[in-house]
Amino acid sequence: MLKQFNPGYTIPSRTHFAKLLEKKYQATLVQVKATLSAMNSKIALTADIWTSVASEAYLGITCHNIGSEWQMESICLSKIPLEDRQTYSTKHCNVETRNLFRNENLFLTYLGK
Repeated sequence: MLKQFNPGYTIPSRTHFAKLLEKKYQATLVQVKATLSAMNSKIALTADIWTSVASEAYLGITCHNIGSEWQMESICLSKIPLEDRQTYSTKHCNVETRNLFRNENLFLTYLGK
């Protein structure tokens, strides 16, 4: 159908979009790290497990703090797909949260190291 409207157009490949997503992820990670390192207050982490319409389970991890204007600020750190929503417990949430902070060095960023 695209060839009828624009015969010279080439549809980008899957790897093209994968590279774009990786680039966006890295830029967002830099922004999150900068925000965390600039925080002058304590943080609170919340975790929430939910199921999509397609019955896929996800774990969301959010960081909250009180900003300089006494407004609550929140950053969604991750939405992790869960393999089997029936078996996930507090222990699994703790492991996933630790992995997130360990893998992306977010905790060290918050501590300013």
